[in-house]
Amino acid sequence: MTTEVCSRHVTSESLLDFLRWSIDRAREETQLMAPAYTARFHGLEMRLLTRNEHYPELVEQRLFNDKSSNECQERISVAVLSPDDSSMPSPPAWGEAIYHPRKFEKLLEGTHFRATYFHDCNLWQIYDQQQKFGLQWMTGADGYPDWESGAPLRVFLHWAYRQMSMRLAHAGTLGKDGQGMVLVGVGGSGKSGTVIGGIAHGLDSVGDDYVLIRQNEGAVHVHPLFKTLKQDRQGLERLGLDAVIAMSRDVNWQEKYEFQSEELSGQGLARELNVRAIVIPRIAHAPTSTVRPIPKNRAMLALAPTGLFQMPGERDSGVRFFSDIVRQVPCFELALSSDAMDVSRAIESFIDRGFQCD
Repeated sequence: MTTEVCSRHVTSESLLDFLRWSIDRAREETQLMAPAYTARFHGLEMRLLTRNEHYPELVEQRLFNDKSSNECQERISVAVLSPDDSSMPSPPAWGEAIYHPRKFEKLLEGTHFRATYFHDCNLWQIYDQQQKFGLQWMTGADGYPDWESGAPLRVFLHWAYRQMSMRLAHAGTLGKDGQGMVLVGVGGSGKSGTVIGGIAHGLDSVGDDYVLIRQNEGAVHVHPLFKTLKQDRQGLERLGLDAVIAMSRDVNWQEKYEFQSEELSGQGLARELNVRAIVIPRIAHAPTSTVRPIPKNRAMLALAPTGLFQMPGERDSGVRFFSDIVRQVPCFELALSSDAMDVSRAIESFIDRGFQCD
């Protein structure tokens, strides 16, 4: 296939040829390029290849980077390219009337490619599982959607870790002395506020929003991927943290402030927590916060959907993965009081009791 691929639309019939050409072209573009940034996570090293002046700073600000880790079993490279900073042309658009994500994913089943496409900004994210090489192909230097800046390159981590039998989950985490819980729930359930309040109270965390989950010999563990925490002004005021997190900083696209755990407790994120409970927080405005067991199917409905629908591809294997997690780990509901300190004390007491209810 020649560069003609870039002057026409991509369709179901031309998709695989387009993906092969794109990866080959990106590898050619970056073959002599030194990494702009290298990040290490649990068992994985990711090298960023780009001449984009802004993107390496964004990645460094958001991604957790365990520079002391010697555990890297896999290494991947991701090229972030656009006509502004490379000889790549502008990416072609999807040429069919409707873009069906599930149909798109079906086209890639049985191949070594994974990919997704964003209509609004004409952005392609492509990953070759054999070569362990990814391409984020943008129309310009800042041609990514707003939400991408909060967790940059998330989808490439998802694809790489899927090959390692691990998954990304949209969840919060809290723990103590290496033992912890995963908090899941829809937006507005109190998940992020509970995590941030717990960190400020002195509890450990491997992060909020997106974390890595792995199973190992019957145990479940979580690890950090992104170090940024987010909360809006009202949430910070409820937590009594508005004076800690300077309001002079800019808000993100969700009108939330971004900060790191060091600003709350003086400590960075933990490298790992052993998951002893899956917890669904519920805003109850109760006099005191309480924990009670819940059916596992309710926890599955809270944990799996965001881990599946926000991550392209691998949905069937994802259902099996999260089902195994829920079967292994006890599940609870945390009814939240209006007192942030009471919530954090209730969580710490729950942990100290060995993740047992009163």
